[in-house]
Amino acid sequence: SCVGQTPGCALCSVSMLWGWFLLIRVHPLERPPPTPQGFGIHDLTVDASLKPILRSSYLRGLNLASFFALSKIMVFVTFITSEVLGNVITASQVFVVVTLFEALRLTGTLHFPMAVEKVSEAVVSIQRVKNFLLLEETSQHNPQLPSDGEAIVRMHDFTAFWDKASETPTLQGLSFTIRPGELLAVVGPVGAGKSSLLSAVLGELPPSQGQVTVRGRIAYVPQQPWLFPGTVRSNILFGKKYEKDRYEKVLKACALEEDLQPLEDGDLTVVRDRGTPLSAGQKARISLARAVYQDADIYLLDDPLSAVDAGVSKHLFEQCIRQALHEKITILVTHQLQYLKDASQILILKDGKIMKKGTFAELPKPGVDFEDIPLKEKEAEPPPVPDSPTPRSQASESSVESQENPRPLLEDAAPQDQDAENIRVTLSLESRSEGKVGFKTYKNYFISGDNWFIIIFLILVNIAAQVSYVLQDWWLSSW
Repeated sequence: SCVGQTPGCALCSVSMLWGWFLLIRVHPLERPPPTPQGFGIHDLTVDASLKPILRSSYLRGLNLASFFALSKIMVFVTFITSEVLGNVITASQVFVVVTLFEALRLTGTLHFPMAVEKVSEAVVSIQRVKNFLLLEETSQHNPQLPSDGEAIVRMHDFTAFWDKASETPTLQGLSFTIRPGELLAVVGPVGAGKSSLLSAVLGELPPSQGQVTVRGRIAYVPQQPWLFPGTVRSNILFGKKYEKDRYEKVLKACALEEDLQPLEDGDLTVVRDRGTPLSAGQKARISLARAVYQDADIYLLDDPLSAVDAGVSKHLFEQCIRQALHEKITILVTHQLQYLKDASQILILKDGKIMKKGTFAELPKPGVDFEDIPLKEKEAEPPPVPDSPTPRSQASESSVESQENPRPLLEDAAPQDQDAENIRVTLSLESRSEGKVGFKTYKNYFISGDNWFIIIFLILVNIAAQVSYVLQDWWLSSW
């Protein structure tokens, strides 16, 4: 989750910016083309985007081959030239020349080409970072409430483009108003513009027509949970002061109590890079808990219920969205149509346009088919990831909702002072599996090449190269 204008989280901002730099280091700024599903190695075609990579691979292969052959070729050319010029070649000269060329081989054929490659990559990366930093600034959202103290989200005839060169707008003609205490549910098929709508409210998608008015502090929960290396507690607090009662209420509302109990350090368990060792559902709920703890005015929830099972999903909706956030402005993107009856307003999007808008009682009319939406979602999206790797992930709905005497998380597991959490933070050693790769794995890898003649030829060439490489030294010693 991300909270606008949150004090005390400068370190997190730097961490997020560095993460963007690493992303730019690997990927260009252009939006990647759609990825085909279920292809094998032999199905890939060499298009324009792969040709530079192919040329680079050829050069890298030739350079690696020269590492083994170039010194021998240089010795051969040197002595042939010396012999043609009529010079007498002695054994001492031979061994000095061979030693010299062997010393130059590592630098000339490995280190220097690698330096050229890294410098060129650095230049490209710096250019990408420069292009990113020079992008047009988006309008800054002012989190301060107006004089009347009422938060509001209002869109009027909003149209926007992610790609300005595109003729088809990402969002077109959106209009709605949400006030405190209201829940707006946004549904629609994949690619309908649901996440783009949240980006527009955040100010990340500037309007080309119309306007959007946002008053109040925003808390945003993305589809892909973002966790930084640190404890579970620090990920939830996100720079805020630790308040025990409020913190425990957030854990309960986000169904995190049972997940933290089996952990030896409770909420002081260290989360490593990419959220290891937490499951997808646990990461999603920690991301949601972070947003809830911020006590913002406006909550943008991008499908947080899809990463958990049915029982936890109902708990999150009832305890978190309907109770903990009942006084807030909440925009919920969801595929769980069973919760629409509790929404104050419902938006059905398709191709960036509002197909229908209203309450649950108003929408079931001719031309509105709720059953058509989940079918499209199931065809286009993978099933939810299991919520937890532990056996308790199979717990029933009742086990999530009713635990009369849960074991205290904080009294026994951690000191009450937030600064004392560093006392028990210890990084556990990463586990490593050992063994050997089976023959079947190598077989499948080579079969993917789809040409047995080339494979056999390459194997024979490698054997011949190794034999000739050894014979050269043997012949020199015999001579």
